[in-house]
Amino acid sequence: PNKHFSDSFHRHLAALTGIIFFAFTIFVGPINILGNIFVMFIMTRKELRSSHNFVFFLMALDQTIVIGSLTITSFRTMLLLDCTPSYFSLFWAVFDLTTQQLVPICKAHATWLAVIIALMRLMSIRSHGSSELQSNLVLLLSGATMLFVILANTPNFFSVMIVWVPIKVVCNTTDFGDILIPGAIESPMVYMNDCLILRLGSLMLGLQHSALPCLLLVVLSGILLRFLQKTRKDREAKILHRNLSNDGDKTTALLVLIMVSTIISEIPQAVLGLLEGFRSSKMRSQVTEKL
Repeated sequence: PNKHFSDSFHRHLAALTGIIFFAFTIFVGPINILGNIFVMFIMTRKELRSSHNFVFFLMALDQTIVIGSLTITSFRTMLLLDCTPSYFSLFWAVFDLTTQQLVPICKAHATWLAVIIALMRLMSIRSHGSSELQSNLVLLLSGATMLFVILANTPNFFSVMIVWVPIKVVCNTTDFGDILIPGAIESPMVYMNDCLILRLGSLMLGLQHSALPCLLLVVLSGILLRFLQKTRKDREAKILHRNLSNDGDKTTALLVLIMVSTIISEIPQAVLGLLEGFRSSKMRSQVTEKL
């Protein structure tokens, strides 16, 4: 298999995407984090407090956790790598394990928050701006989606474990003898019963974390675009009301743009997750892990 063309292609593709990912997280990651922190600070101002901005605050928080975790991991593994016992501390092992669990959860939660924003905007348009979800209800919906995402991620909780291994196994050195160091690795449990946990985790990640919310976003985006077109036609027919509807048009167009960007970023991951769930471990090792 190592001489197969597809395997060679996937290995080269993985190396290329790895370089791109490293460069992105190192240079763009800190800028993104600072931008999200600034957005969250602005959203907490009394003048801007609203149900919509509360959801945007949560989305920025989710993205900050994701990019912050990936940026720290990239800095540590690529720029600060040091084969000493102090480098492989229990704190960093727990951090790696937590990162592998938090990143998919926060990414999925941000996608579901986009669905909530679309529903809120749709309700506002249908009521001509006279009705808006209360903050308590928005908080309840956001908490419910987080709980749903965590429950859907349950199989992945069993996929990673912390073990103690000799440092010479990790660093290929005998300078420190047989001293043991902690590390977060894939649990052998995921390969039991024909990779049942692995398949369930992939299916949950692909279906409930990405595919289902993206499908809802496609439907809601179409509905919002239809309302946007109708509003513009009404404004053209009634020139006197141009100023009243222009701001609403811009808001709807901005939300549709956010939803489309979410769909574009999440659908490929949904497809890979579903393929990994239905196909064998060979599919995972040769394709999905490299992409």
